[in-house]
Amino acid sequence: MNLGIFGGTFNPVHKGHITASLKFYDDAKLDKLLIIPDRIPPHKEGLVANSRDRLNMLCLVYNDTDITQGRNISVSETELNRSGKSYTIVTLRELKIQFPDAKLFLYVGSDMFYTLENWVEGTEILRMCTVYTAARESDEQEKMQLYADSYSKKYGTECIIADFSPIVLSSTEIRSWVSAQSKENCSDFTKNLLTDSVKSYIMENGLYLGKDITNKNELDDLCRKVREQLPELVNKERLSHILAVTETALMLADFFTSLGITVSHKKIELSALLHDVTKCMNQEELCEKYKIYLSPCDIASPATIHAITGAYYARVVYGADSEIFSAVLRHTVGGIDMTLPEKIIFLSDYCEPTRNYEECKASRLAVLEMMKTAKSISFENAQDYALITFDLIVADILGKTISHLKNTGCFVHPATISSFNDIIEKHRDNRDFANLAKKYL
Repeated sequence: MNLGIFGGTFNPVHKGHITASLKFYDDAKLDKLLIIPDRIPPHKEGLVANSRDRLNMLCLVYNDTDITQGRNISVSETELNRSGKSYTIVTLRELKIQFPDAKLFLYVGSDMFYTLENWVEGTEILRMCTVYTAARESDEQEKMQLYADSYSKKYGTECIIADFSPIVLSSTEIRSWVSAQSKENCSDFTKNLLTDSVKSYIMENGLYLGKDITNKNELDDLCRKVREQLPELVNKERLSHILAVTETALMLADFFTSLGITVSHKKIELSALLHDVTKCMNQEELCEKYKIYLSPCDIASPATIHAITGAYYARVVYGADSEIFSAVLRHTVGGIDMTLPEKIIFLSDYCEPTRNYEECKASRLAVLEMMKTAKSISFENAQDYALITFDLIVADILGKTISHLKNTGCFVHPATISSFNDIIEKHRDNRDFANLAKKYL
């Protein structure tokens, strides 16, 4: 099988990406093409849309049979669920294990083609793959062929230099126009750059507007509005849970603030109030309405889908910014590089006072003990103690969740395992975290 790898940030996916990927598929005579969005691209800087939005936009494009025209193309989450930077060599090795008989073809932009040897384990990449590239300039072919000949001589690399000029579009320019223009002007500007589906998704979800809610009055009004409307959106039992989570989250916000750690109380309050806002709604209808792609792992974990739909509902209906969106999104399965507010919502959801399970009670007692101990030690040491201990409690909850799901024969979402491993790795020199790893994995 000829397996193609077409990676990038796709922030957003545009017609240049689409044209290049389809040409790659045809020229390399691929049997399957994987579109792989990266999580933390090592060679790029600046803000990117969150992984979920980039994934949704890619799926809107490559699940469209009018675009793929019978080609076997799928979007892969392999790099989105991995901690650390998205190095190509790691992805290739994972794919080689998954598809041991596949011949790997790697799409590389012309600017990156010349630097392949300098990539992390670049010489190994050149030995593993057939490299496909295309010249951006008409007089570039000769230079590219010299590099291709050099790679072939040194590493036995087969290189395919395409006979087309890729469409040169700038995702940065697209994002700049979206953030600076009205919806009408932006729609006109992007009509030849984005598919209608991606353009609609960006407009409807307010992507790239750079909105961050900081105004206290606006946050107060939103909290008041959500509290007033929640009884109409959820049942009494769910409302009781939401209010208990909010109380716990605000208690933790007060605690960390008392140690000199800055957190936004109102954003934490909003995140807590909204974390289960769609719990009593039809998840399938919400996914269709907000154009949310559910991965096989999401589908296998139906009890956690409300976190995904809740994040989009919070953003579209209440104008939640990226911080609130992410806290709602991650409150069930966790995630890599969780922020303190995200951990606060995650933990509060697990061990709020109405949770009567022994495991939940134990975690709540651990939190109360952490708060008591932090107040009894010097202020200089209290911050570090609290942050490390809080991570330990969060990791323990993740471990408990993994263990419970395994013991009951339920599916464990990879994001939960990645989240657990990520925290353990960040504290790899701490014996308490090492003991948790031994206990749960």
